[in-house]
Amino acid sequence: MSSPTNLRIMVSCVTFETVKILDPIKHYRIDRAYLLYYGRKPVYEAFLEQVQKELKKNNIQEERVEVEVYLFRPVLKEMLAILKMEREAGNHVYVNIAAGPAAFSSAAMVACMMERAIPVFVGTREYTVDAKHYFIDGKAVGMTKATYPPSELPLFHLEPPPEKEVKALRAWKSVKDAGGITSDTRIIKKLEQEGLMKDIHDELGKVSQKAKMMYRRRYLDKWKERGWIEPIGRGRYQLTEDGKVAVEVFYN
Repeated sequence: MSSPTNLRIMVSCVTFETVKILDPIKHYRIDRAYLLYYGRKPVYEAFLEQVQKELKKNNIQEERVEVEVYLFRPVLKEMLAILKMEREAGNHVYVNIAAGPAAFSSAAMVACMMERAIPVFVGTREYTVDAKHYFIDGKAVGMTKATYPPSELPLFHLEPPPEKEVKALRAWKSVKDAGGITSDTRIIKKLEQEGLMKDIHDELGKVSQKAKMMYRRRYLDKWKERGWIEPIGRGRYQLTEDGKVAVEVFYN
C-alpha cells in the first residue's frame, strides 16, 4: 500500500522550548512532526521528552532527527533531505524557524527557499522570565510560556546549484584531500572517471588542450565565479566556506 499523501508536515528544532514547538503544530493540525535535536546535550532531554509526550497524547506522528543544530551545514543538509522527500510525497510542509539557534533558523530558511516549503514564525507573547522557571509544576516548558498565533513568512525561490558543478567540485576535493596535485590533467582524468567529462584524449593518448579548455570553462571558471574556490598561489586553489557547503550538502 502506498503512503498517504496530502499530509501536513512540520519541521522544528527542540532545544529549550516546548510551547513554541507545540503551539504551531496544533494550530496547523499537523499529521507528522520532525524534531531536530542535538543528542550530545543531555540538558535538552527534558524538553524533547515533553514535546514527544504531547505529540503522543494528540496522536501526532513524530520523527526524531539527531543533528548538530548549532552548525549551518549539517542542518541544511538534513533539512533539504526532509523537505524534498515530503514534498515529493505530495505533502504540505511547514518549517518552524522561530525556535532553536541561529544556525538552524538560517539553514531552515534557505532550505524552504530551495524546496518551496512554508516557513512559519511564532512570536513569544509571554516568557517564563528566567531559567529557574523553565519548568512549571515539574513539566518542561522552556523560555516561552505563551505564543502569538503563528504567521507564514513571504518566500522567494532559491535555485540549488547545478548538480554537475557540485559533483565535479567534490571530485576535485577528493584529489586534493588524497594529497594529489590538482593539475588540470589529474582533475580531468578524475572527472572522466566520474562521468563528468568525456573524449578527453588527443591522438597521442594524452589529455588534450581542448579538454583542458573545456574543464576550465565548464567547471574551474564557474567555481571561481560562485566563490567556491580561491587562489592560494599560481595555479593552486582551496575551498572557501561556500565551497564546503556545496560539497557537503548537495547531491550526496
